[in-house]
Amino acid sequence: MPACVPRHEFYEKPVKAQQVLNMQHMGLAALKDASGIAAHLAAKGQTNFPNMLWKFNTVFNSKLQIADYARTPHYEMAVQPEAMTQIKRKKLYIHAPAGRRRRSIDDVTEKFVDETRAAS
Repeated sequence: MPACVPRHEFYEKPVKAQQVLNMQHMGLAALKDASGIAAHLAAKGQTNFPNMLWKFNTVFNSKLQIADYARTPHYEMAVQPEAMTQIKRKKLYIHAPAGRRRRSIDDVTEKFVDETRAAS
């Protein structure tokens, strides 16, 4: 099914929405609170929090996402096999029924099990 939106717009819309949310929650009051936390952490030598605050545009970048889409994948999903007209029931088992080798039951019970087993 063809897409209704061109690929570059498809990747730009969530990035723009994330930028709006980021700016909305990073108002002056939030910036003041975050700067206090960042200063406290920086005094302890932990600078990953302040770096994260200012690297939004380098991480969430629609051009990088489009470039990732254009790369060849390391692995691809297998193509779905053709539909079969009749299913082979024995192929549905992960482990084939072991029969009497694995269990010790009498002949009457074994006959009942064989007659009521779904596989043919």
